[in-house]
Amino acid sequence: MPKKQEEAASEEQKPTKTAQMIVDECTAELYACEVDLMARLGTMKKAAVDEWNALPESQRTTAKKREIGFAGLRQCYALEVEIDSAVQSILEKYRAQMKEIDGDLSVFDTLWKYYCEEKASTKAYYLNKYM
Repeated sequence: MPKKQEEAASEEQKPTKTAQMIVDECTAELYACEVDLMARLGTMKKAAVDEWNALPESQRTTAKKREIGFAGLRQCYALEVEIDSAVQSILEKYRAQMKEIDGDLSVFDTLWKYYCEEKASTKAYYLNKYM
């Protein structure tokens, strides 16, 4: 079979994604991003605790604890910007796929809103717990 015909046959054999498949793939990628984020936050927390525990007893002051805490908070804010960008990239990738099949794009606005609400709730919890 000539190359052009092979490419055309290959295109025809590609199954078209449904809107549900696109949403499911997007959601799975967002959850994977969340898992990676939680792992990174766990590593950051461990580093802060290790820093505190490495201090001699005489240097374990409230001021030093606050210093370590605020340094971690600054790292979290930088990470938040990075993750916001990653989530937006994920949503845009799947929004483009949905647009190709003339699907409902509002689902991506809903996913962004859900992400923002979950982030706000989680931030409030951890700020209350550690600060």
